[in-house]
Amino acid sequence: MFTNIIKKITVLRLILALVFMASFPAQTQAAFVDFDGIGSWLKDKITAIAWAEKLPEVAESELTTIKGIALMPTIQPLVGVIEVYETFITAYSSSVDETDGTPFITASGERVRDGIVAANFLPLGTKIKIPEYFGDKIFTVKDRMARKHNEKVDIWFPSKELAKTFGKRKLQVQVIEEAI
Repeated sequence: MFTNIIKKITVLRLILALVFMASFPAQTQAAFVDFDGIGSWLKDKITAIAWAEKLPEVAESELTTIKGIALMPTIQPLVGVIEVYETFITAYSSSVDETDGTPFITASGERVRDGIVAANFLPLGTKIKIPEYFGDKIFTVKDRMARKHNEKVDIWFPSKELAKTFGKRKLQVQVIEEAI
């Protein structure tokens, strides 16, 4: 009974310390965690897994940690996103009037296919998502446009009708992998 009370007091003190630490900037928080070995004591007493077990409604992937110690739940919708642009998205197809004399070959030398986009402001090979319209579909920059189109992304479609149906939209582009 007495050890149970001690455990509850320790957990309560831990929660109060974490709330107190959360009110300070990140640099100050790091100083608190490392001060006089408190961080290692805390890590030994309550691990990320133990903390997650105390909060079963929170998935482990939604826990913020410092040095492996779970602090509080968080939602990070842009995990894995390197850069975000809001830009105009247009569409094109493989026709000579929309491209050059080799409409089925991209600027990278590859043949056109689903998932290819043209963008002048991103390196060839960069992987992007356009989640507002295409969800988790991944596109790869394999083509270029005329130099006057430096701020937009052009998606390849297999037919001119599909490209016209898509039209022009201002959407968010998420860079998920930069080309080397």
